[in-house]
Amino acid sequence: METAIWGAGSIGLLWGARLALAGQDPLIITRTKEQQEHLLRNGLHLRHRSGRLDTVKVRVEWAGKDLGAFDRILLTVKQTAIPSLIPRIVEQCRQGAMLYLLQNGMGAERWMVDKISPSQLWRGSTTEGALREGDTIVVHTGEGETYFGPFTHHVNDQELRWINTLKEHGLPVEYDPFIHLRTWKKLAINCVINPLTALLQIKNGALVDQKDFTIWLERILAEVVCVAKSDRIVLDKEELKEKVRHVCEQTAQNRSSMAEDLRLGHPSEIDFINGFIVTMGREKGVKTPFNQELLERVHRAEGKYG
Repeated sequence: METAIWGAGSIGLLWGARLALAGQDPLIITRTKEQQEHLLRNGLHLRHRSGRLDTVKVRVEWAGKDLGAFDRILLTVKQTAIPSLIPRIVEQCRQGAMLYLLQNGMGAERWMVDKISPSQLWRGSTTEGALREGDTIVVHTGEGETYFGPFTHHVNDQELRWINTLKEHGLPVEYDPFIHLRTWKKLAINCVINPLTALLQIKNGALVDQKDFTIWLERILAEVVCVAKSDRIVLDKEELKEKVRHVCEQTAQNRSSMAEDLRLGHPSEIDFINGFIVTMGREKGVKTPFNQELLERVHRAEGKYG
């Protein structure tokens, strides 16, 4: 079974290393030819939280060349990169590939559902922290949870066996038949942590000590809960508040991807996080002034720090 990891950022490299160490022999697809060459020459280095360093040889291809067919694709690129990849992803799925979406936020599925059979679409949700240091090194910065689940109630037995195989090799992954709910919960957490750490340019662990954090926490999540309810998703605001604090604690030394994007002057995924809440709120007639404010402030900040 050919498994491809499309996207060699922090999460892509983390899972590339883990699958390689578990004997899965994944193919990593890089955005640049330079990163491909570095990985082929130097291997992929995973630094664990304990300080242990594992180095693995991995198969790597550059996204700019023609690729073979895959049985499953773990899509780990950012939401902003997906539109340009859709024709190639669709062609892979027409050849039978299962597609796992592991992006922050929500929105990619709207581009996929009318082009790919829902039975081939899977979601991934992770709260683990990882940081890419150069082209070949990834640091596991925070313990968390990773769940995979299908878009529909149709469950592919082959994919269930694959997930169980990963668990047997000690990988922290679980099957979740209610992945849509879990994805909403992660979105809610990201709506708080990502924009605030980005605007303040702080690590996750420092967020809970900031002035007015509890006010922002309350107001952001209140809007997310109302928008989710309009989508027939029931979220518990108090539970989410605890989860936000827990993730900040577990990934205390991690910088959110949005904080890094602003620091480097890159476009962020704010449109797919707080922006998703604002857009859906507008569609459903739910007011979201605090998520709207964060959306606008992050857009104004993009490019400022780079």
